[in-house]
Amino acid sequence: MAAKSTLVVDAITIAQECMRTPGKVSIWSAQANRYVCNDNPEFKQALADQAQAKTRVRPPLSPAFKLVFLTAAIGTLLFVLLCISVHLLTGGVMPSATEKLVDGMFDMAKI
Repeated sequence: MAAKSTLVVDAITIAQECMRTPGKVSIWSAQANRYVCNDNPEFKQALADQAQAKTRVRPPLSPAFKLVFLTAAIGTLLFVLLCISVHLLTGGVMPSATEKLVDGMFDMAKI
């Protein structure tokens, strides 16, 4: 159970860093216990620590990864909100074509 909670905390930490500094490279700082980017004074120390580390460290977060992560998160949220809105607007009773549209949008949210 502890591994699952650690995984959730790691995912939340990565999501926060992606939203906070989307266009910069971020690396994990063990001293700060968070990701830091190159304009942070702790960046050089974290970089040196990772070079010396013999154990597995968290991977750096590139701007490309952050862009993909944010795009996927925003797209998922958008399509889920669209599905809920259409369902509420139709009162739950949808014609066949509308039902297929909502199913297609929900498939986009799953992707």
